[in-house]
Amino acid sequence: MLRKSITVVLACWITAGCGFQPLYGARKNNPVVKEFAYVHVAPIKDRIGQQLRNEILNRLHSSAKKNRYKYKLVTTLNEGIQALAVRKSAFATRANLTVTATFHLIAEDNDEPVLSAIEKTTVSYNILDSEFATLIAQNDAQKRAIESLGKDIVVRLAVFFNRQ
Repeated sequence: MLRKSITVVLACWITAGCGFQPLYGARKNNPVVKEFAYVHVAPIKDRIGQQLRNEILNRLHSSAKKNRYKYKLVTTLNEGIQALAVRKSAFATRANLTVTATFHLIAEDNDEPVLSAIEKTTVSYNILDSEFATLIAQNDAQKRAIESLGKDIVVRLAVFFNRQ
């Protein structure tokens, strides 16, 4: 028991000593969160693009305060489905949905990209005998992919703003 306590105290001490701090946590006057307010998220094509845009907006803009934008986030999406777990009858029972987002953070003052990156996520879902059940599973997979991509894009933006 004493050994566990010493290990926990030592781990906390080392973490505090290395300068660890949350990237965009709830610190007072957090510069990363302030910069998020200046990012305009451009509309993204198709329904899945609208969902990704909403996910990013929800993560970036915690308040409804309107600001003059300094940056524009332009994103394009590619979506692909790969059949897996094929039965002897040549019907697939499992599929992978891969969604790739290519995004550019563009400075509004000179229209130059200050950050360009690609995020990719792959989620799986079951292909069932019922078409309706398969459609629901595919929609759920899209939702999970969008949540993952939205989080990854915002983290990438947070790292960029933190290094500025």
